[in-house]
Amino acid sequence: MFSDAYYITVVSLWLLCAVFWCLPAKSVDLSGFAGLGRYLPAWIRRPKRRLVHAPKFYLFDIGLTNVLNKRGRIEQGSELFGRAFEHFIVSETFAWSQYSETFKEISYWRSASGYEVDLVLGDMETLIEIKGCDEINSAHHKSIRICAEEHTVKKKICVALVPKPRMTDDGIEILPWKDFLSRLWLNEYA
Repeated sequence: MFSDAYYITVVSLWLLCAVFWCLPAKSVDLSGFAGLGRYLPAWIRRPKRRLVHAPKFYLFDIGLTNVLNKRGRIEQGSELFGRAFEHFIVSETFAWSQYSETFKEISYWRSASGYEVDLVLGDMETLIEIKGCDEINSAHHKSIRICAEEHTVKKKICVALVPKPRMTDDGIEILPWKDFLSRLWLNEYA
């Protein structure tokens, strides 16, 4: 039930807290979770397709997530590693937004058909897909392409464990995570 990025809906809270289904949705207050983590809202402005509206919730401490889920060692290349890597990049992006005082709006985009862009900076200015693998192919950034077809996007980025940066034919930057974080903290995405 606990995950690195959990979609927060009234139903998921009822299941998580074992609350009876008879409670009206308006009586569930999500503010109590604020001390444990951070919400990543869904980008829902001017949708051209049906989108998921539920925010994601990231616990501040990935170690807490691992303990609650009784995870052992997380191996590179595993699904759990991918989730932890995404959590790390998302946390760094939130920190950059606050500490650099850019206060850039950060959200995610997810269509009802399952295409998801991990981070959207501003009003679709920058799309960021996060992959915890060292070989990136076109399937890894398909969601960016689909989202960019519908919106005017300045930068399209796929952050991964790749050894060196490269650019795809359709203008998506594949960046090593260290390069991405260096550029982020130099305010290239402000």
